[in-house]
Amino acid sequence: MRDLFASIGRDLQRTAVLLGDAINAAHAGDKLVLQRTACNLETIAIECIRWFETMAPSHRFFLECKGPRWIVADAFRIDQALRNLLTNAVEHSAPRSRITVAIEHMDLGVQISVTDEGAGFQPEVRERVLSPAFGGSRDQLGLLVVRRIAEAHGGRLQIASSPGDGAIASFLLPVRGFNPVV
Repeated sequence: MRDLFASIGRDLQRTAVLLGDAINAAHAGDKLVLQRTACNLETIAIECIRWFETMAPSHRFFLECKGPRWIVADAFRIDQALRNLLTNAVEHSAPRSRITVAIEHMDLGVQISVTDEGAGFQPEVRERVLSPAFGGSRDQLGLLVVRRIAEAHGGRLQIASSPGDGAIASFLLPVRGFNPVV
């Protein structure tokens, strides 16, 4: 019972932050305030996947981790960005399709990706979402939030997609400000 109340409390906190982000989305110049701490990316991903396995049981979720799991970042914002990418993947892919979360350490930092088997992005939508002037439609607000979280960490949002072949949406957290924790 205690776990249930803790989960409800975390969901309420996420909802409050999301509402605040929706209100602040119109103010693209506003910077997100980060609360950087040592965080385990694998743990964040597992918690997100478990939540989505409950909320979207018709999809199949997988996790791939390559390299160290610990970094210094805003764990709450990383969780929020990952949930937004997973929400998009669920909404734009068919039931029983595969959705993979990958955490990979690269020369430039750490990349967190969500790959789906959905319809993919039309090129004009992809370019609009990645544009600095993008204000976002209602269903693309989640990508705007992911982009702002990545940029607040000094990184960027990336989207690789071909219409009909699914999408890979990822955010890269760069080496500067990227401090592996042993």
